[in-house]
Amino acid sequence: MSFKILKNNCCGLDVHKTWIYACIGITDSFKRTEYKQARFSSFTKGLQELCLWLAKYNCIDVCMESTGKYWIPVFNILEKHNLWVTLSHPKYTKPQTGNKTDRKDAKWICDLYMCGMVKPSFIPPADIRQLRDLVRYRFKLTCMITGEKNRAHNCLTVSNLKLDDVFSDIFGKSSRSITEQILQHPGEFFDVTPFVDDRCKTPIEEIQAAVDGAISPEQAVKLRQCLEHIDELEKHKSEIEREIFRLSDKYEVALNLIRTVPGFDKNPMHKGVACYGEDLRNVTDVNGFTLRYLLRFYRLSGEGAAFFSRPRWFDLLMGTDSVRKAILQGKSEKEICDNWQKELQTYQDMRQKYLLY
Repeated sequence: MSFKILKNNCCGLDVHKTWIYACIGITDSFKRTEYKQARFSSFTKGLQELCLWLAKYNCIDVCMESTGKYWIPVFNILEKHNLWVTLSHPKYTKPQTGNKTDRKDAKWICDLYMCGMVKPSFIPPADIRQLRDLVRYRFKLTCMITGEKNRAHNCLTVSNLKLDDVFSDIFGKSSRSITEQILQHPGEFFDVTPFVDDRCKTPIEEIQAAVDGAISPEQAVKLRQCLEHIDELEKHKSEIEREIFRLSDKYEVALNLIRTVPGFDKNPMHKGVACYGEDLRNVTDVNGFTLRYLLRFYRLSGEGAAFFSRPRWFDLLMGTDSVRKAILQGKSEKEICDNWQKELQTYQDMRQKYLLY
């Protein structure tokens, strides 16, 4: 069985960390293929020699598989010499098992590419690749910051410092000031009033009660290192973001077009505004329906009736307007739940006679 040859002059590269094995397949008018093979160093000088070797045989069509990060410098130099480089996932160029060598791998890639059996991967232009690399690094920094914040949060939790119960962001201005005071004067009682911002909605009494804990010297060392690492990572992230914005200036027209899509905006609606949320990943004590988080958000927002921006929709979700009205009246979760216990018991008694088991 023979395959139709689609490329009469092409090259297959088997890329490794130190060496690059190349195989050129040249097919004449009689469908006879002659192979030229060579090995080159992965240093820049060796890659330049590879380009000269390809030019010697008038080969401008090159195929290689994506081997870790080793293919990137090879691709960059070949691209600068105006060669058409096809990058393929290794699963499309996987050689047959048995008697495998690097030279045979390069010849196998050449044969597959020659017959049009290699599926190419999309490789964006060089400037987009650089921008993408920075954006991915920014994402990694964000993940690292999140990890450090979780560790710092754990230090506060095991020390019974309940800052997360009275502040929406334990790394905000007020909470961070209190944390620094605790680290500088461990075990000492202090008044939290000077450290709390005037815009904070939580009563000073609750904040004072929340810091009535004891942090051990070991946890204090860990917490201090976490906070310093967070500050350092935030600094690195800001520098990366400045470089990203600089590189993306040339794409301002395209970015402005994307921002017309709902949900995309350079300056989001709530930018610079405290937004509230709750991390429920480690919550295990919730059984059934609870209003605790809704009530906590309502109290932290300090907006009163404006908290329910769509009251009719909220009432439809709850099935009644009594819950919203009870929240506005300042009732507790127990008081609100007690209001529907009588109706709930009536319903349970009514359905009892219809149960088979």
